[in-house]
Amino acid sequence: LDDVFSEQELNQILEEGEKIFRSKYDIPTGSSLADAGFEFDNNRFHLPEQAGLTETSVVLIFNPYEVAPYAVGPSRIEIPIN
Repeated sequence: LDDVFSEQELNQILEEGEKIFRSKYDIPTGSSLADAGFEFDNNRFHLPEQAGLTETSVVLIFNPYEVAPYAVGPSRIEIPIN
């Protein structure tokens, strides 16, 4: 993502990504990600190493064990480019 987007755009992707992630897993804003069973460093949402682009979205993929137990499987979210 660093090769494609500016720092400002990455910050927007981070912000939108967290909103979509929280919505997908029904985690209210202000609630702890750790309390919901996710293990982010310092309990702060971050962008994964695995990401891609489609014509209409940025796709973020958290692999098993990256932020949750293996049983949860991979976590995939899409952020509309607009």
